[in-house]
Amino acid sequence: MSTATTIYDQLRAAIIDGAFASGAPLRQDVIARDYGVSKIPVREALVQLEAEGFVEMFSGRGAFVARLSAAQAEEIYLMRRALEPLLLERAIPLTGATDWLRAGGILAALQAKDLPFHEWHALDYEFHTALYSHADLPTMKKLAANLHSNLARYYRIYETL
Repeated sequence: MSTATTIYDQLRAAIIDGAFASGAPLRQDVIARDYGVSKIPVREALVQLEAEGFVEMFSGRGAFVARLSAAQAEEIYLMRRALEPLLLERAIPLTGATDWLRAGGILAALQAKDLPFHEWHALDYEFHTALYSHADLPTMKKLAANLHSNLARYYRIYETL
């Protein structure tokens, strides 16, 4: 795994978990110092995070955690609502009994107890991907995963209310 990928993974997880507030600055020099690396892999990680909607970059001002808004949450939800039925439509004919049992087990785990956010989010993601794992649409599955991760920031806020 490259240094940029490691930084990307850790920053993404921190943003989703709420370690960085909406709109918080992400200074490349500070992140580079904290990770003991040059600014290049940090910049690469931030560019990827910007492409996925987690970071906003402004020329001359730097990078910031993407701001959250009700309109954006609604848009992400609507996109998932449009995308996931298409994935399911392609996956269902290829899904076997074992797959349905696995999805049912995940759903039972989700409903069984009051889970900490990170466990709930992981199980929720696992449940959704289990349902459409057999869909032969890799780009759509990647988009669905990104939308799920972006919504997690909103779920995190809801959990703290």
